[in-house]
This record gives sequence, structure tokens and C-alpha cells, in this order.
Amino acid sequence: MALPSTSSTQNGIAGALNYTFAISPTHLLQFRYGVTRLVIAVQSASDGFDPTKLGFPGYIRDSANLLTFPAFAPSGYLAIGGGASGSVGKLGVTTHTWELSDNKVFSRHNLKYGVETRLDVTNANQVGKSTGSYTFDPTYTQGPNALSASNVAGDGFASFLVGLGSGSLTHNFKIIDTLSHYWAGYIQDDWKATSNLTFIIGLRYDLFLPRTERHDRANFLDLTSPSPLAGPSGIPGLVGGLGFVGVNGAPRTQTDTNYKNFAPRFGFAYHPAKRLVMRGGYGIFFTTQATEAAATIGSTGFRTDTPLLGSVDGVTPNNYLSNPFPGGSFLPISGSSLGLLTNAGGGIAAPLRHSPSTYSQNWNFGLQYQLPSNWLVDVSYVGSRGVQLIWNPSYNQLPVSDLAMGSALLQNVKNPFYGSITTAGPLAGPTVQQRYRLPPYPQFTGVGWSYQPGASSDYNSLQVRVEKRFGNGLSLLASYTKSKLMDDASSNNQSNFNGSGTSQDAYNRHSDWSLSTADVQDRLVLSGVYTLPFGRKQHFGANWNRWIDTIAGGWQANGISTFQGGFPLALSASNTANIFNPGERPNNNGTSALLGGSIESRLNGYFNTSVFSQPAPFTLGNTSRTLPDVRTPGLFDIDLSLFKDFTLRESMTLQFRAESFNVTNRPGFGAPNTTVPSSSLGVISTQINPPRQNQLALKLIF
Repeated sequence: MALPSTSSTQNGIAGALNYTFAISPTHLLQFRYGVTRLVIAVQSASDGFDPTKLGFPGYIRDSANLLTFPAFAPSGYLAIGGGASGSVGKLGVTTHTWELSDNKVFSRHNLKYGVETRLDVTNANQVGKSTGSYTFDPTYTQGPNALSASNVAGDGFASFLVGLGSGSLTHNFKIIDTLSHYWAGYIQDDWKATSNLTFIIGLRYDLFLPRTERHDRANFLDLTSPSPLAGPSGIPGLVGGLGFVGVNGAPRTQTDTNYKNFAPRFGFAYHPAKRLVMRGGYGIFFTTQATEAAATIGSTGFRTDTPLLGSVDGVTPNNYLSNPFPGGSFLPISGSSLGLLTNAGGGIAAPLRHSPSTYSQNWNFGLQYQLPSNWLVDVSYVGSRGVQLIWNPSYNQLPVSDLAMGSALLQNVKNPFYGSITTAGPLAGPTVQQRYRLPPYPQFTGVGWSYQPGASSDYNSLQVRVEKRFGNGLSLLASYTKSKLMDDASSNNQSNFNGSGTSQDAYNRHSDWSLSTADVQDRLVLSGVYTLPFGRKQHFGANWNRWIDTIAGGWQANGISTFQGGFPLALSASNTANIFNPGERPNNNGTSALLGGSIESRLNGYFNTSVFSQPAPFTLGNTSRTLPDVRTPGLFDIDLSLFKDFTLRESMTLQFRAESFNVTNRPGFGAPNTTVPSSSLGVISTQINPPRQNQLALKLIF
């Protein structure tokens, strides 16, 4: 838990209008309009705190967008302070939607068509890291050789006491006023070809108009234009930088509009026999883009994140916490005035202008058979393919082939940008490590965007459902799914180069193709509802008097059980010697890490950790993005309940509920530690489900 906490207020308002006009008994016209407005205001408990009381220099107080307690996070210890988290401030979101639809029924056709439009408006004035957020890892206090993989481990709190760490201070965290439009048109025909065969044929067109910012405080990546630093640096062919919307003939939108988002749909239902139904379908579905919705926006030049350079090489001390930004040397807020020179010497992040739309192809085929006694069996194949999914590319990654230079990458050479880049950073001095000379865009320390389309996924599943429809007071449902999900950028993976979809090797995307961290191979859910056969109109107690029936009759029992496999493990390596990618994957010796035995017997050694090791300095690990055969512990859960309704009078009912969650009191264990070479590698130290909970409740319905 980090202190101090925040408090928030949230106010929302919504309204809707619906008009239906029956042109004829077979022709219906509808118009819908809706509006929602949500305003969220968040305050930090330490708003107004003067950081000079902690010994910080006055320039931090004088430049802050909001005075607040800074954030300190020594590795392995409780973090304190909020540093004004990104949520502090005010956020307002307004959405208008319109829809006009027409439905015309012919003899064998039901024709539907219409148009939709949506307007999203966001106004945000949020503050984050306004007095700084600082982290302290063991690097500076480990030894004896900081570049050796055999160091004695350091201590994060010791690094904090020394005053050596990393972090940043932000000015203008998020001050935006964005607007975006969405338009769509569709037509669909439900065609009853024969008495037992129906086709559904449709086409939808989606037009996402990329957002604009009221004051043009937005930019995009321009990776082809010649850099103004090409001449002074003497680097031929130097290109790349930030372009700005509404400047030098650029449109006011961050990305170009995609006009080819046609989404066909096809489905059928066939009834070849009395108890058998066959169904199938295929469709393409486009989703809203991050640069087409009023959401997160790249605002380099209008926001600055000045880094604390505790060291320029990861080893040698540089700036200390007592004076983290010497002389108040913060990165300047330059707007669009610097053009391609914006944030030169630092990192830049923005979308590419030519960004394709994200979409998925979904298909299914199923058989449904009605058995005697109201039993229903449904067997389906369901699949999908995600195309142009969001990932986090690194366009400035050091070419993997250059890692063969080894320690020569750390040697200081003449800095071609000396005198041209003056802002604090590794590219401002007369010399620079060789590694900074070799990336595609050496005038920047990083080039990327966290919401760039380009990833893909494949999902295939067998889904079986057996249902006992309500009869004799009993209803049962069993659902089983056998599935496999593959992808090359799992958005929920927070390790090994893939938190938010980052790739280990941006030049070899195929190396990231593996089981998704969201893959669950097996999932079985059993549920049932049973009206106990006691009371009036039941098998037992049909002649009970009113008082006995009130107490003992009309009880309903409910239950649901879930059995689910675990998620694939994703391992990361903590090799401080490989300063290019300190979260890389480990090496595997070619042996499976899978171990047998109960989970309880493996809490301190869930998998075979000996098969993994740190990669040698200046190399990448060979372990796949996720392990193919080792998963987190699965889920086993049973919940039961008992309901009874008491009719007090015609319009008033009192409902009693007795509920028990996790009836078996079986613990659900969390994922093991997956960081190589942590001393707790393979150790499970968390429980993800609560113990058995029993509760009684009364609900008055009137």
C-alpha cells in the first residue's frame, strides 16, 4: 500500500430519447438519441505539501503543477508518497450517440438497415509526478563488480539512503481537450429460404474519424523526414522525430482516416430434423482505435518528463536525490516550435500517421440436439483471429546483431550531438557510450508508442453445453470449453518484454509468437437450480396449512461450481549487466520445468527452477515468451445458496437468502515468482481467493 491515498468524487448524468414510427404493420422506423456526461475529480491527501521540508531544492516546489508529497519506492520495501498520481485532477467525458434504423418485413425477408454516429469529447486536467517519483533498486549497492552476474545482491533501501536511484518529474501530465467522431452504416437481410433454412446476410461499414485536440496539443511519429541534426552531427541519412498536428500542412488529426473498414456478416440456421438444429456464421468486427477515441494522447512537447539520472551507464553515480535535477534543469515545454528536434536527447512516443484499424474475424459452427425429458446438447466450434491488435513497438531498439560487440558497447566515444543536444541526458556530454550511436534513431533514447496496431492472435475452441431445462423443479447446466489462444502480444502480460505488448526483438516478431498469457485450455462450469418438493402444489405437503407452508414450503436451492485450468507462465530475467533490456527472458537448458505432485507440496518450488539461468551479458534469452507446459495453479470453486420467498401481501414479498461461497474452503493459489535469478523463483506466496464465506440476507420486494 502506497501512502498517501487519494479521495475522489464522481458525478454523472445521462439522458435518452427514443421515437418509434410504425409506417405500416410490416414497416418500422426508429430514432434514438442518448447523451452521457461523467466528471471525476481526484485529490491527493497530501495536496499542498512543500517538498523543501524533505530537503529538496526550492526549484522543485516553484515549478510544480501541484504541491504534493513525492513518491519514494525502494525495491523490496513499502513505497510511500503519491507524487500526485496520474489520476489526480479532473476528468470530464461526454458522449453523444444517434441511431436511425428501418425494419421492413417482406414475405421471406426481414430487411434491416440504418446509420449510427457517436461523438466523444474529453476534457482532462490531470497531474502526475509533479514533485517527482523516485525508485531505488539494489544496483548501486551490489558488488563487488556491478557488471558481473555473480554479484552479492545490493539493497534498495541502502540505495535510497545513499540517494542514488531513478525516476522522473512531470510537468503538464495531461491537459487535453479532445474530440472524435464515429460513423457507421449497416444493412442486413434475414432470409427464410425454406421452412427449415434461414440465412442472415449483412454488411457494416465503420468510419472512425481520428480525434482532434482543441489547441492542437498532439503529435505523431515522423520516421522518414530528414533530421535537422544530420548536418551538425555529420551522420548521413539521419531521419526521424515528431510531427505536430496542424503544423506545416499536417492534418489536425494524429492519424490518417481508414476508409476501407467494410465488415461483412454471414450466418445460417438449418433445421434438418425434428430435434436437430445446425448453426454457423462468420463476421468481421472493427474496434475503436486508441487514436480515434477521446482517450490517452501523445503530448510530447506539451508535457515533459525530466528523468533523474542517478547514473548514465547504470553503474557510475551521477545525480543524487538531494539535487536530482541540478540547477532546475528540467526539460522545456516547447510546444511544436522545435519540430523534429522536439525532445532530442530523450525519448519520444506517438502514433504513426498510417495506422491500420484493429479488427477480428470470428467464425463458429454448432449442432444443437433436443433429447427427451427436456435435455439439450449443444456442441460448437468457435474460432477467431485478431488482426492489427495493439502492442508496444520499440522503433529504436539496438539491433540484436550489435550485441556481439559485448563490452565495447559501453566504451565512451565522441558524441556527434555534443553542442546540438543540450538538455540533461546521456546525449548531452562530449562523449557517449557506443551503444547510443547504433540505434536507427540515435538522436533519441527511445522511440515508440504504447497503442500501435500490429499484433495478432488466433483462438480455437470446442464448446459443449448440456442443459436440463426446467422440469419437475429442476434445472441443470453444464458448460465445458477446450480452447487454445496464441498471440504475439498479450496485453495482460506484465513481464519479459511484453508488458502492454512490448517485443523482445522488435526485428523478429515471430519470436514472440506463443501461448497467450490469457490462454485457459480447460474450463468447466456446472450450475443448477432445484425447487425443493415441499409445500403446496408440490409432491410433499400438498395439503399443508398456510403457516406450515410459509415456513417449510417454497425453498429453492442453487449451486454453481467452476473448474478452470491455469494461465501459462511468463518468465523474465533480471540481468543488471545487460543494461539494454534489464527485463529480458532467461535461458533454458532444453529441459522442461514441469514438476509433478500437488500444489501444496510445491509451494516453495512450483516448477524446476534449475533449468533456467540468466543470459550472458549482451545476449538475449532463449526461453519462449510463455512456457508451453507450465501454468499457474487452476481454479476450483463451489458456491451454494438457499432461497425462500415469503409473500407478505399481494404487492410485497420478503426474500430470505442463505449463501455460502467457496464451500469446500479450498485455497486458490496465485502465480509463482517468475523472475530469474530471484531467491524466491518458483515460490508461491499469494492466495487469490477468499476463504469460505457464509452470509444470511433479507430482501424486501415491493
